[in-house]
Amino acid sequence: MEKLNGYSMMKAMELKPMNSMSFAVPLAKTHYELHKPIQKKLPSIKDQLFTKINSIGMLSSSTKDKLYSYITSLKDEAVLCHSDYHPENVFITDDKLIVFDWSTATIGNRFSDVAHTNLLLRYGVSPDTKNAIELFITNKVRNMYADKYLKEYIKLSKCSNNDIFEWEIPNMAAMLNDFLSEKTALYFLKQIERFVHKLN
Repeated sequence: MEKLNGYSMMKAMELKPMNSMSFAVPLAKTHYELHKPIQKKLPSIKDQLFTKINSIGMLSSSTKDKLYSYITSLKDEAVLCHSDYHPENVFITDDKLIVFDWSTATIGNRFSDVAHTNLLLRYGVSPDTKNAIELFITNKVRNMYADKYLKEYIKLSKCSNNDIFEWEIPNMAAMLNDFLSEKTALYFLKQIERFVHKLN
């Protein structure tokens, strides 16, 4: 990265906050383009979810077992997934976008990867804010950005909303050990419990 002429998409958004929305479409296009079938041996995206969920102390054994069964029932693919795709890991150069930090790369269903990115865009820890009004504006902009990213990915892949959202709860569960605000963690837990209850 030090040898490249450019900076991360996140940095570009910080430098030109009024143009932030314009980066949502290229973020989606680049994500769509990297989701190609591959033959390389990489960890399974389902196994990655299993491992992360297994480490979550906030979830009961019963909840974990139900989540494992649900994840197992979801469609498999042999597609390259980044598993930590967000603007900080996309580098803007003079003529192209380059995706970095492939340490979490997996093979599996692309829509799990998209669901994870969608959650990161909406619920990743917000920058420090001074008051409730700033926080409201920040969250509103983040959701608008995520909406635009998601709409573009759905258009490019010709998938349905449900193709992505059926992976949302497993990714919420897997993210509970990540750097989330207490409010977000509690919200995720509530959504997971509600979903698991419906599986009974």
